[in-house]
Amino acid sequence: MSGNTPWATLVFAAGMVAAGALAARETTRLAHATEALPEGVAARVGEHRIMDAELDRATEALARDRRDGAQPGDRAHVLDRLVDEALLVQLALDQGLAQRDPRTRADLTAAALQLLVSEAELSEPSAPELEAFYAERRGELRGAPRVQVEQRFARGDDALARVMAEPPAALDAPPLPLPSGWLSDRDLREVFGGTFTTLALAAPEGTWLPPHERDGGVHRVRVLRRQAPAAPPLDQVRDEVLALYRRQRADDAVRAYLERARTEVPITQRPLDEDRDP
Repeated sequence: MSGNTPWATLVFAAGMVAAGALAARETTRLAHATEALPEGVAARVGEHRIMDAELDRATEALARDRRDGAQPGDRAHVLDRLVDEALLVQLALDQGLAQRDPRTRADLTAAALQLLVSEAELSEPSAPELEAFYAERRGELRGAPRVQVEQRFARGDDALARVMAEPPAALDAPPLPLPSGWLSDRDLREVFGGTFTTLALAAPEGTWLPPHERDGGVHRVRVLRRQAPAAPPLDQVRDEVLALYRRQRADDAVRAYLERARTEVPITQRPLDEDRDP
């Protein structure tokens, strides 16, 4: 897991800054341990260990946040605050906030997902693995499709009948005529808007789209030809492919954990009303 812990959880950071002038005179409230702590452990609160690395990061964060920088006694002051944090976390767990408080549960869920994602992203693919992934997902890397269309437009009470007639009856000039040739997503959106454009770019060749009311009349459009550019070579989109690979690894890690956990953790569910026989 990454060491860049968000120090929003550097508990009481604002309080630390305000109390900076007193830090040199403060002493830790830790009881003297009767046995030596393991190497790298700054303190133990119940079964929870506060590691030296965590204490170092918190102390450095305090120094960065304070105008005067590091001060004598900062390390002891920060350790005291981390002990307070550990005690409050233990209280939250003892009171069941992880299960019954929606906000706490949401925060823990997000943190657990980030843990799984971070661990999955630590593993980089080999060159053959990335090439195989690129070959499998090549279709997602194609350029945006373009289309050539036939457009009909009419105004008035009989507009729908005129655009639907075969052959078409007398048509009106559209307010925004389409450019000739191949049309991009942007070309279509300027004339038809987003929803209709999405339909047009996905429609098979020869398909008439549903009549579209816009610009005070009725449009009718048929897709004549489609063009989907080929995916660029891997060496041109390596960063994009690597990002896609990492996202897939992260999704796989979350899915694998949940599937495994469902087999290892006892789960009993009451049948839902919609699952019961009428």
